[in-house]
Amino acid sequence: MRGVACNPDIPPCYSPSMNLEGEIPNLTSDAEVSRPFSLADNVLADWLARGHDPDVVVIHLGTNGPPPASQFDDLMSVAGSDRRVLFLTVRLDKSWEAATNSAIRSNAARFANAELVDWWALADPHPEWFSADVNCGCHLWSTSARNAYVNLIKGAVQSGS
Repeated sequence: MRGVACNPDIPPCYSPSMNLEGEIPNLTSDAEVSRPFSLADNVLADWLARGHDPDVVVIHLGTNGPPPASQFDDLMSVAGSDRRVLFLTVRLDKSWEAATNSAIRSNAARFANAELVDWWALADPHPEWFSADVNCGCHLWSTSARNAYVNLIKGAVQSGS
């Protein structure tokens, strides 16, 4: 595998993206707090222009609201059809959680090289994994949360290698 670009917008209480770098060989991460889905295509295009050539791109965005289909189209156009693109669902305490996950599920299904990784299904039964002192319910708080997140992504990346 040539590498993985991981683009989570989950800010650190535990920083999952930084922990992923020690778990997945050749991983390069580009995480930013509250990054909107609308920037994903530009971030990936910039990576590719700088010479990165990942086999797999992991996208974990959507905490700011459901992305429209056009943003998936733009991102997948930049990614190309030869790269696996893994889309993680979101877990958050916001009214748009279901709409965001619905958009992620339906749009990922439209592309042959896109795969759904259901973080919500794994994380939702575990409110203790998330910080109670912030207002979105998406910030990982415990070692068990970090391990679950890392293992979910690691398993998804390795399942296609």
